[in-house]
Amino acid sequence: MSATIEYFLLSKLDRQPDFSNFNSGDPFLDNFAAKKLAKADVKNDTRVYVALDGDKVVGYATMKVFMINNDECSILPSKYPRLVPVLMLEQIAVDKAYQGKGIGKRLMREVMKATVLVNELAATKGLALWAHPTAISFYKSLAFLKIPNGMKQVQDIELTLMFLHIDTIMDAYK
Repeated sequence: MSATIEYFLLSKLDRQPDFSNFNSGDPFLDNFAAKKLAKADVKNDTRVYVALDGDKVVGYATMKVFMINNDECSILPSKYPRLVPVLMLEQIAVDKAYQGKGIGKRLMREVMKATVLVNELAATKGLALWAHPTAISFYKSLAFLKIPNGMKQVQDIELTLMFLHIDTIMDAYK
């Protein structure tokens, strides 16, 4: 492991990093990284931040602009429009050998900066994500709120919708 982890938008790199040896311990995230991540970025389906230790991918986060139905999920008071624009964090993963070293938090910081930029250019109400049960406390530590009626089942896992309002993110960057 080198002393310096660097963070980049995948689309800004002049070379494609190798995701084939990425191992977060989650087969879905590892398989997605190896087979689909770069293609999704190139096809403009998602944006990807990567954490690199030299040429080794040690973490990634994917995001895209999304609309949440406020009638169904109630992320904002009812005076807001039915569809709420957000930046959606779709996936975040850190290689097992690098977990616990702050890489996930740094990737989140990059995603939050992107949320601020999207807000400046096109207005968004915040950052949303579907949290795995084991990650809820991590997101709570970053001030995300659980959306009480925001639950969905993916295979045998119940995911929880969480939200961080743009004002909270902006306050953190003052």
